[in-house]
Amino acid sequence: MQTRRWRCVTSSGEQLEWTTTGQPLSEGECSVLERFETVPRSAFSLAAEDYVVLSSETSHTAMENQLRTCVSACAQVQTCLYVVLYAEEGQSHCELYSTDAANMQCETSEQTKGFLGNAGADMFQNLSCSLKVNSADRQNVTVIRKKGHEFTTQAQKTFERLSFRKVSSGVYRTMVFAAEGTTLTDVHRFCHDECTRNTCCDGFVLNQNVLNGGTIMCGLLSYPDMLLCSEADWDVSGLAKANRICGAGVTYNKLQKQFIFNFGGQDFTITDTALPASSKNKTDYQA
Repeated sequence: MQTRRWRCVTSSGEQLEWTTTGQPLSEGECSVLERFETVPRSAFSLAAEDYVVLSSETSHTAMENQLRTCVSACAQVQTCLYVVLYAEEGQSHCELYSTDAANMQCETSEQTKGFLGNAGADMFQNLSCSLKVNSADRQNVTVIRKKGHEFTTQAQKTFERLSFRKVSSGVYRTMVFAAEGTTLTDVHRFCHDECTRNTCCDGFVLNQNVLNGGTIMCGLLSYPDMLLCSEADWDVSGLAKANRICGAGVTYNKLQKQFIFNFGGQDFTITDTALPASSKNKTDYQA
């Protein structure tokens, strides 16, 4: 007899194996679960000290059911960053860990200056962040983390996730990370911490692009002038949500064979060499 199993599938078609369960999953549950991700063993440390746990719960329910309950609870708490699950003595255990800086340690490669003609930008080839877990004597520990850019997070400062995707000005420092050497979740957390430490910082904006083989850019903001491109924007006809890429794009100079990309008031010069081969003949590049 075949046992029926359910799991969440993202809008891009990716199956989230870690959500597999013997009970049906609703669309609402999956919309929450897909905003989390599993953390590989290399990205968390056991027997760590100085960790901050918000709450813990023990249950006789199956681990897969405890997982759904635990993740859903974390999603509703702005000060929750990740959850830890493990089985012990026939019971399933769940711990919610705080967004406190003590729970995470991030390391970068050596910082260099300059990116695409902007001499003030800080460039990093690698960034990795490790979570701290109180599980020294436990086996089969599962760690599931919020995709920080999907949530409003609260620590020393509260960073509200806005529906806008662009900002016209206000970026006073840009940090650029090679996409192959990090993840969007880690870049979000690094920028979160940098902004928290800086009293002048009011927030930050992230940009993923294909420049120089793929980069993730973080712009620290101070008094941003205008927020643009809301996810709730409607088409000019007013009959449906906008289906065009928002923003005027990047103007192409045929004579100099370059684009000028404005990132929150900071200009970056994009030559043909910075673009993937598939876009070399395009003149409507969108950042």
